[in-house]
Amino acid sequence: MQFFFFVFFLSVCFKTELYLYFNLLGSYMIIFIQKILFIFIFAFISPIFCEQNLIKNDTTNLQSSTTPKKKIIIFTSKGGFWHMAACQALTSLLSPFYDVSIVNPFEEILYPYDFVVSVSGGRIDGEELYDWLIQKKWIGLVNTFCHYLVPQLLNISKKEKINSLYDYMCEQKPDLIISVIPWLNLFISDAAYKLSVPFLLITPDTDLSVWWAHGLDNLEHNNINVAIGFETSKTRPLLQSYGIDNERIYHTGSPIRQDFLEKKDKECIRKTWNIPPDKFVIMIMMGGAGSYSSYAYAQKVASLDLNVHLLVCIGKNMDLKKKIEEIKKNKTTIDCISFTNRVSDLMAVSDLLITKPGTGSVNEAVYSHLPMLIDGTDETLFLEKGNVNFVEENNFGDVATSLSEIEQIIKNYMNPLYYSAIKESLYNYERKNFSENIMQIIKRLCPTE
Repeated sequence: MQFFFFVFFLSVCFKTELYLYFNLLGSYMIIFIQKILFIFIFAFISPIFCEQNLIKNDTTNLQSSTTPKKKIIIFTSKGGFWHMAACQALTSLLSPFYDVSIVNPFEEILYPYDFVVSVSGGRIDGEELYDWLIQKKWIGLVNTFCHYLVPQLLNISKKEKINSLYDYMCEQKPDLIISVIPWLNLFISDAAYKLSVPFLLITPDTDLSVWWAHGLDNLEHNNINVAIGFETSKTRPLLQSYGIDNERIYHTGSPIRQDFLEKKDKECIRKTWNIPPDKFVIMIMMGGAGSYSSYAYAQKVASLDLNVHLLVCIGKNMDLKKKIEEIKKNKTTIDCISFTNRVSDLMAVSDLLITKPGTGSVNEAVYSHLPMLIDGTDETLFLEKGNVNFVEENNFGDVATSLSEIEQIIKNYMNPLYYSAIKESLYNYERKNFSENIMQIIKRLCPTE
């Protein structure tokens, strides 16, 4: 400041060219001060810019180092409980690590080749017809169609179907193909082989000969891997006879929901569902197509002089509930169970399951150590015959071919010696953890690193 006053004093006093020098010096001083200020401001804010740039660079590096998830296509079907259960289990397991797509090839890829669609003018497709026939309990007709007609229809335009699947795979670029459906596995295997993509078939049934392994006896390559739910004396030899290496056949267990593997507090469950503690508990679960059978069994058991409590699963069928509530009872008490996601709890506190030989209910009963009475009063669906043999051969239960047998069979189960033998067979049977086993296989076929 003194310097400025000094220059100002000289310029005023002498009124000479010093004034001009002052102006010139002032200009230089302004420039100098601007530079100092700029350096100061830059020194202050540069760490902020550097930090932002560092964050940006880190984000860029993170983005560049994060590779896209590998893609898995799961081929499924809209018909049947098991297909949906398998997809739910696989999706929850794989989604954190893979890009998972659920595809119904019957609808999305091979729709133009659907014979039922063509003859019905697009009003119904093959899967819908199959489900409708089962609901109508035309089991004999379904068995005839699936044994004789469907295999012939599948072989029509075989190459075109394989090419359609191949074109779809080329477009989607999967790293692994999984199938949880029947009939098409030879075609899927051929298309995957052409694209050099590994293929994993996951099967729940004990008899694969007609339903799951259709056409695999014509397998010309060895790219197929098979995961089986239960090991039987026939399953592995059948697949090996088709040329599938033993090392590619995996016993994984069935894709059961996690709650079936949990330890249960039975006393708490009984209180929650108001189940009498002093009664033999029988669970009746016949599925959507078995409403008449559920009523017939409930009516029969209710007429017996037995200390039994019935849990009748009715789903969303309120008409069935009304009919069952009108049943005249002897000693039997009855609860109608509407749709619930806690079937595992009910199985845990039940002493006997009366059911159709469907794959889902049989698998769930095995994992719940629950003895079974299989309904054999109607003709058995061809794909479920293996489940009947599986239950009988392993001493997991009995088969009732007539309602007149029910009283004696239930009395057998209420006999501690007979019942303990069935329970021992169930407890001694190896139940694989599907989630753990299938993840090991998939990561081997489709590594994430």
